[in-house]
Amino acid sequence: MLGARCWGKTDIRNSKLENRPSPKRRALGIIVLWASFEFLISSVGFSQGTMSGAGTISGAGTAKAAAGGSTARYFNGTSSDYLTRADNASLRPSTAITLACWLRYTSASQNNYAHPVHKNNGGTTESYQFSQLATDYGHLFFSLNSGAGYVAADSIVSQGNWYFVVGRWASGGYLYLDIYNADGTLFKHAASASTFAGPINYSDNPLYIGNDGSLAYGFIGDIAQVYIDNTSLSDADVQTLLHGTQPHSASAGYWPLGLGSPDPDQSGNGNDLTVNGTTIVTGP
Repeated sequence: MLGARCWGKTDIRNSKLENRPSPKRRALGIIVLWASFEFLISSVGFSQGTMSGAGTISGAGTAKAAAGGSTARYFNGTSSDYLTRADNASLRPSTAITLACWLRYTSASQNNYAHPVHKNNGGTTESYQFSQLATDYGHLFFSLNSGAGYVAADSIVSQGNWYFVVGRWASGGYLYLDIYNADGTLFKHAASASTFAGPINYSDNPLYIGNDGSLAYGFIGDIAQVYIDNTSLSDADVQTLLHGTQPHSASAGYWPLGLGSPDPDQSGNGNDLTVNGTTIVTGP
C-alpha cells in the first residue's frame, strides 16, 4: 500500500517500514519552532535517546490533544491558502532533522500529494516535507531531497481527529515517521527501507505550510505547532514536544499560529510567517 511518487524519483513500493532497529540519536541546537503545526530547528542543548514505536492512525472531530496551542489555522487546499517564510540559514538543517506538527484532516476529498509542510527546492521538489500518497488520502509520508530519503506510514489517518506527526533523520541513517493520537498514545511508527546518506540539499525557495512551491498540492484541514530541528530528537525530547514544552532552551522561530498577520515569530528572531488566506480555528 506504499506506492509513492517521491517527486520524480524511483517509486518505493511495499517497503517494510516497521520493526527496524532505531539508532541512538543526539540532539544539539534548536533552529526553528512554530506553534501551529510545530516545526523546529535546534541550536542549543544536548540529549540522547533511543527511538521506538508501534501504533495506528484514525480520526475526526474535536479531540483533546496531549498538548497544543489554543489556536490553529484551517487551510482550504487552494492556491490562495498557505503560510510562507523566505529561505534563510535557520531553515536549512543539513546532516540531521526533526520535522513535527499537529494536523487534522477535515475533508475526505484531498488534493493528490497534499502538503502540510514543504520546504521547496524548485518546482514541486522538496528539501524536506510531510505529504501524502497520491489518491491515498490520509496516508502520510516524510521525505528528503525529492524522495531520495523516504518513509511512509502503512496506516491511514482518517478524517476529523488531531494527530501529532514527527519525522526524524540523522546523517547516514534511516528515516523515521511517528504518528501520535490526540491523547498522546502512539498510533504508528515506521522506518525507511534503506538509509539515506545526506546531506539535505537546498535552493533559495521558501518554506510553505499548507501547500507546496507550485501552490498546486494544498492541504485541506487544520495545522498547528509546526516545528523544525537541525538534530534528530531523542524519544524523550519528542515526548517533551508532544506534551507542549520546547525540548531545548532556545529556538530560532516559534509561532503559535493564528495570532495575526504576519503570524509572529515569538522567539525574537524575526521569522514571521506571511499569511495568505487561511482561517483561524481552535487548536488541538
